[in-house]
Formats: sequence, structure tokens, C-alpha cells
Amino acid sequence: MLLAAYDKWPPTVLAPERGKRAFISGVLARNEVNRDYAYKRRLFKRLSTGRYQFNPALALRRPGQEGDRWHAAFALLNLALVKELAEPGYADDIDSLLTLAGMPAAGEQLWQAAVMRHAAHAS
Repeated sequence: MLLAAYDKWPPTVLAPERGKRAFISGVLARNEVNRDYAYKRRLFKRLSTGRYQFNPALALRRPGQEGDRWHAAFALLNLALVKELAEPGYADDIDSLLTLAGMPAAGEQLWQAAVMRHAAHAS
């Protein structure tokens, strides 16, 4: 999925050699949560070979009127909306991400409405 996204970037923005599978795999692997690498950033959690997700403990700093505050990255991604708009087969995966981030699973009413919309759109 990442390789397809990188293909659309012009060479002036991203050097062609950096769009290769080996380069992308190296960046992901060097920044794994459990990696033995001195300069790791703990950005990704490996699910299996070649499959990564953002670290559920990842937090992002956002400025506010009362100073900078840290927010869970999964909260900022609005996974409840992602679940609502996703294909039904991804519901359990999205709920797992929410649970890992210490957030409640997306509401069942929202999910049922999304399932109905998807079914209507697929016909």
C-alpha cells in the first residue's frame, strides 16, 4: 500500500531509490517499538512480516491556548469515523486498535448504520 502511494510522488519530492520496498521496510523496521536499535523512535508496532501499525502508545503534541498538550495519535485519527466508513470486514481490526489505545470501541449504532450504507451502495 505504501509503495503505491510513493509511486505518485514526483522525483523532486522523493528520490526514486527511496520508493523501493527495501528502503521502506528498513525505515519501518528501524522504528519498531521492540527493536534493538539505538536511534529508534518507537513509531510502529510490527503485526507480522511486512505488516505494521502505528504504536498504540504514540502521542502527538498539539499547541493550545493553555500551552502544548499531548493527545493519543489514535484519538486524533478519529477511528470511530474510519470504522463507520470502512468495509464491514475491518470492524474488529479497528476496534482492536481502539482498545490498544485505551479508547472505547466505536458505537454499535454507528457501525450498524455504516453496514446498512455499505450494503445499499454495493447493490
